[in-house]
Amino acid sequence: MSNIVNKLYQNHTIIYKVILFLITSVAIVYLFPKGGQFKYDFNNGQLWKYDNLYAPFDFAVQKSEAEVNIEKKQIDVNAKLYFNYDSSIVDEVKSTFERRVTSLLLTDLLKVEEKESFNKIGLNIIDKVYKNGYLEVVSENSVSNKDELVTLKKGNVVKDVPFKSLYNGNEVLNIIAKNVENHSNDYQRKQIFKMLSDVIKPNITYDSAFTEKVIDNEIKKISYTKGKVSSGELIILKGDIVEGKKLAVLSSLKSESESKVWTESNYNWIILGY
Repeated sequence: MSNIVNKLYQNHTIIYKVILFLITSVAIVYLFPKGGQFKYDFNNGQLWKYDNLYAPFDFAVQKSEAEVNIEKKQIDVNAKLYFNYDSSIVDEVKSTFERRVTSLLLTDLLKVEEKESFNKIGLNIIDKVYKNGYLEVVSENSVSNKDELVTLKKGNVVKDVPFKSLYNGNEVLNIIAKNVENHSNDYQRKQIFKMLSDVIKPNITYDSAFTEKVIDNEIKKISYTKGKVSSGELIILKGDIVEGKKLAVLSSLKSESESKVWTESNYNWIILGY
């Protein structure tokens, strides 16, 4: 152990130089530019002060960040919202309603004939409510324009429906009240109204996770290019103003030229050169 320590003391100058050399080498490689240099200098609205420029190779014209952001925003604004229709809730509501009617029969508050009438009226109203669907409260404000089409998922069936066709709580109460007033006496009307108001519950919910997934998939399909320039094609004439399409083509050429140096095949050679 003492021999090793002595050797370290004797050679500490060399060790220090080696460490310093390695740190300096890593720093130089890290700080050196990681791309080629484009030999033309240009800005939006300036005159092209160089000779006529022709494409040195084939390259794609890249969209600007602003253009891509606009497309993303349009996808987000125009995206359809997805809602889930839960059929199991409909079955549950019907079963609960029939049990409530049976319990009235067992307590002698309802005759057999009245039970049949109760069932018929109640189940008919339940079918009317769930024909379009009963929207939960927290999903009512998910759409700003009530005339907008939304996508309703009902089992394996997916269809577009107007958002305003989905019932909210007040509309459901109105449906119940309207359909019991002509079918029963005052006692029956109150009993059915109370019973249906208690058992009927929302069965449509906004599926935010699926909606976001669809939007993300559409965003991934966005093309980041808007055309192609072929080798030898005229890009800009001397004295032309750098703007619009010419600016986009020049920016794409600059980006492509700088990236061409750092291809996978020559990356290691450039690092070694640094």
